[in-house]
Amino acid sequence: METTVDTMTGTGQHRLMGALTIAGGLCYVIGGVILTTTGGGSNQIANALGVLWALGAICGLIGIGLLGAVGRGVLGRVALAIATLAYVLVALDAILIVAGVFDEEASPLFAISRLGTLVGMVLVGIAAVVARRWPGWRRFSPFAVPLALPVVIAFGVATGIEVFVPVFIGLAWIVIGYAVWSTQTH
Repeated sequence: METTVDTMTGTGQHRLMGALTIAGGLCYVIGGVILTTTGGGSNQIANALGVLWALGAICGLIGIGLLGAVGRGVLGRVALAIATLAYVLVALDAILIVAGVFDEEASPLFAISRLGTLVGMVLVGIAAVVARRWPGWRRFSPFAVPLALPVVIAFGVATGIEVFVPVFIGLAWIVIGYAVWSTQTH
């Protein structure tokens, strides 16, 4: 009986984290659409949505950890730690931009935090593939984040439409959130 309660509790936790990740991804898609339709530049609404996206991404990483999708070894723990730290820096950066401490172009955290997210998600993807604990397509979902930039470039070349990167990064996090949310635990 005790095992069933633990599993049900774990299921609720990872499903909540997945749902929050999907919500964060949707916020970033909306922010990216705002930037795309306004031609870019600083936009307080898009910046505020960026804070929600970063918090959602952190929830997704927590969900991946709760599921044990990257295993319980050193590689999985280091990968999650690097990715989580990078998204904490992204959230801090976004909060400081929204607060008006500095603008996006002058942010000392912007480049390093965004590079950290890409490196972190590649490591999380590798750890998920190596661990083989996440079923089917889900184990490859963390690679959606680093693949978003080439997809944006290919989309722009193929269609001639300039779309800002947050649209596709947000879509990547929706995929990851769904992977976390839809994982069945026994």
